[in-house]
Amino acid sequence: MLERLKRIDVKEGWRKAIHIPTAILAPIVVFLFGYAGAEVLCISALAYIFVTGYFEKRHNIKMPVSSEAFEIASRGKELEFPLAQTLFLIAVLIIAIFLPFSLTFAALGVLGFGDGAAALGGMMFGDHKIPYNRKKSVEGSLIGTIVGFIGAILLGWAGIWFDYTNTAKPLFGLIPQLNGTWMPILILIFGAYLLVLLWIEIFEFFAKKRYDRRAAFTGISLSLLIGLALFGIFLAFGMDTPIFAEALKSIVAAKAAKLPFVYLVGTISGMIAESAAGKTDNLLVPLVSAGTMVGVLLVV
Repeated sequence: MLERLKRIDVKEGWRKAIHIPTAILAPIVVFLFGYAGAEVLCISALAYIFVTGYFEKRHNIKMPVSSEAFEIASRGKELEFPLAQTLFLIAVLIIAIFLPFSLTFAALGVLGFGDGAAALGGMMFGDHKIPYNRKKSVEGSLIGTIVGFIGAILLGWAGIWFDYTNTAKPLFGLIPQLNGTWMPILILIFGAYLLVLLWIEIFEFFAKKRYDRRAAFTGISLSLLIGLALFGIFLAFGMDTPIFAEALKSIVAAKAAKLPFVYLVGTISGMIAESAAGKTDNLLVPLVSAGTMVGVLLVV
């Protein structure tokens, strides 16, 4: 077993290990910030990738935490641009905007647990390569399918609960929306912003590395402003819940007993997409999984 553990590439191991906590964080973020607040953070994170890339490439300025995290988790040319992280956030946004939580979280479970397990399992036990993609193995795909299905079940259960809970309000209304405004969400976002700034200072102190604070603060501020601006557009069009959430809610409720089967089919299709994909698996796995789940849910 020790010899098989030595087969794991350290960089790839770190890269895939990031997937699992990222998937687990999704329901936690929705719980804390509500659906709309989670969308803001996701969009802000996407904006921060582009802002960080601008400072690094245009002005050769390293950003605290994110620069080193990108270097650890990026492959080859991805060091020039964090493609995997960008595709992951785009996929999350697409399925979160359209689908109810029971399907969104399950799809993220397939990616977070399945894709990560497939890569790690493939490095350890992948003795039989897939004919159409020699970089992937049969053993890795099987391990990913099993672990991904378990992840889909766990996060899918959380999603079912979210589907029947008011997620438009942060902390499920424990912090009331003042006179129908979105002020509590703005307060939470500002609090998160202060925590991130504090984290930068702590990171610098303990790591004893000097970064350009102005660039870091500017990058975070711009990202949040971009996120809040797009969030305002979302609210203007009434997008404070997933677009198809209400349309699919009754179907999900009527077929709740069949959801494990739906998740299984979505997991298998997602892992087949992962085994066929190259650099785009972070985008394809959740999209194919979610799309398959919707199709099966409507048919069964």
